[in-house]
Formats: sequence, C-alpha cells, structure tokens
Amino acid sequence: MARPQKEGLEYFPIVTSFDEKIELIVAEFGPEGLGIIIGLFQRIYSNSYYMNWNEDTLLLFCSKHINAEKTKVNAVLIKCLERNIFNKDLYEQYGILTSSGIQKQYLKVCKDSRRKSVQFIQEYCLIKQNNELFNVITELTSINAGITPENDVMSTQSKEKESKEKKSKEKKTTTVDGDINAEITPSNDEHGTDPDPFVEVLNYYCMKAAVLEINLKPKEYETARLLVAEIPVSVIKKGIDEAFTNYKPKFDGDKIKSFNYCRDIIKALWEKEKIKEANIVGDNRGYPESKNNSSEGVEYDFSKYGGK
Repeated sequence: MARPQKEGLEYFPIVTSFDEKIELIVAEFGPEGLGIIIGLFQRIYSNSYYMNWNEDTLLLFCSKHINAEKTKVNAVLIKCLERNIFNKDLYEQYGILTSSGIQKQYLKVCKDSRRKSVQFIQEYCLIKQNNELFNVITELTSINAGITPENDVMSTQSKEKESKEKKSKEKKTTTVDGDINAEITPSNDEHGTDPDPFVEVLNYYCMKAAVLEINLKPKEYETARLLVAEIPVSVIKKGIDEAFTNYKPKFDGDKIKSFNYCRDIIKALWEKEKIKEANIVGDNRGYPESKNNSSEGVEYDFSKYGGK
C-alpha cells in the first residue's frame, strides 16, 4: 500500500529584511506581533499553502504554538488582513488564511523538491495561469464537485477571469524584495466583486474594535442588518467613528465591546443627516429654512449609550 502524499512542508524560507507591511506590524505590536505572524506561517506551511481559521484554531494556536493572548492574536490578524499579508477575500468567503506569496513559495519548494503530486483547490488558487509556477500544480480540485478534469479547469478559469476582468477595475500587483514571502498579496478586489454593504459595515467595526467577525454575537449581526437596510454605509461608518472617538473608558482596559453600542449613535447621526438634506431641499425650492429643523449646534450626549 502506497504511503499518502505529504502536502505540508518541512521548512520555509524567511528573508533577512522584511517589507513595510511586516515592519508596520512590528511597529504596532512589537516583537510579539512578528512572532505571531511567523507562527501563522509555520502553521500554514506545515499544512500546505493555507490553513482553516476559526475559534477552535485560534484557541489551539494560542495554547500550543505561541504564548500569546487571543485578543492580541486577533488584533494582529485583523491588521494582516487589512494590509493584505493574508488574502481578505478568501478569509471572508472560506475562512482560510493564505496569500499569493504563500502559494508561490509553497509551489517553489514543491518544485525544488521534485514532488510528483501537488494538489490545489481551485477556489483557493491565487496563482495566475501565465505564471510558470502554475505548471507545478498537477491536480486542481473543486470544493463542490470533487476532482475536476484538468482541461475543464483551465477552460473554466479562463472564462471566469475574462468575466471578472470586465467587471473589475485594473489593480496593480506590486512585488517587494523585502516581503517575508517575496511578494505583496493582490488587492481585495482581485476577484472583481463589489463589497457587500453588510460585510463592509461589519469589517469596518471589527477593524475599529480590533476583534474578529467570528467573535460577534447574533444580536450584533441582526443590528447590522437592520441598520444597513435603512441607512447608507457611509453614514454607518461615520457613526462608528463617532462612537469610538467619543467613548470615555470608565477604567483601565475598558472599551467598546459590542456593535450594539454604536446603534443609537448611528441612528442619531442619520436623523441629523436627514434634517440637513431636508433643509437643502427646502432652500432649493425657495422655502425659508425652519429654525426648528436646523441642525446647527446640535450636540449629542454619547455617555447615555454606554454599557449596551
């Protein structure tokens, strides 16, 4: 009976100097931030070219592989996704951590070690067909349909890429010599899809609160859905900014712990915006501005929203 093909790597190379993305993580989180990133790369390469990421994975990563608090790992990971160290689209869609640079490094090691079988999941693949490393892949499989014939995969990918190129704007993929994986991951719009307003709002809040979406509660999801249904995303983001800017901690370490804290502040801001819009419309029609409707000098007491 043949031994199963090993997919993970025994080693991966690290450059002697990091690029600006990694340096920003170190500047913000110190050496612990760098240790978390390298720990994540170790876990990814030991698996293959990606790893699944969820609450259980986070717990095991913190307890077995690195001595760090979950909140710190979450904060570092959010910045890694924000700065394209890991591909944000694939994380949001499939819950995996990977990048174009990671995949290229993985394929290069497989090529140098002369592996005869290299399997890739089609939906996770960020390597372009015109890249010579793409030829290292011997088998492309699909999440939904199992193993897909190679010729059909090539044809399908070509059609999908042509469609996406028509829908998406041109994006630059920059290569930097100092990157930990010798390449900057493509932009978030790589797949040519418009951002979902609901996802955009949650991502923005998670970025401000330094938490991962998997840690949000069902009530927070429901609040976000209701707000997105009636209020423009730009206003919701502005309300989130105001909530965090005006928040006054009651003790050391106190912070906004729920998206629901921002709810009433966002609604108050939306009412203010609607009053402004009504006044503008009234002025354009020749009506005098109502003093009662004027939004000038309106102040909001943000303290009453605390603890929710």
